[in-house]
Amino acid sequence: MTSAEIGKTIKLLSNYLNRRLLQIPAIKNQQDITPVQGMILGFIVEEESDIFQKDIEQTFTLRRSTVSGVLSSMEEAGLIIRERVESDARLRKITATEKGKKQHSLIKSELSAIEYQITAGLSDEEITAFLHTAEKIKRNLLQ
Repeated sequence: MTSAEIGKTIKLLSNYLNRRLLQIPAIKNQQDITPVQGMILGFIVEEESDIFQKDIEQTFTLRRSTVSGVLSSMEEAGLIIRERVESDARLRKITATEKGKKQHSLIKSELSAIEYQITAGLSDEEITAFLHTAEKIKRNLLQ
């Protein structure tokens, strides 16, 4: 397999995964949330420390303008709130609303099913090797 085939395979897997994510009822039946918003919402709900826009940019390797737009949409949909921080008026802490937490709960169970589907028939060693290889590819792309 050539590197061009690896890149093509990664892109195809991404497309398949995105299509599968769009089948999640909480996403499919709600115009309030997209797959990207769902991932960001999960990060916000599950992270134990305070979350700021910069954290989301770094975690998901997204541009500032992209994250800003996604967060604005999520705020308009009532999934999150952004609150000023007393220690630094420039910072705005991002918190999930009750609606956002409910949406995340619905999505999380579906994501577990998708993860099970993705890994069906793979041994723990194969999964570990895949993740290790994917991490190397990510580092190569960031150089």
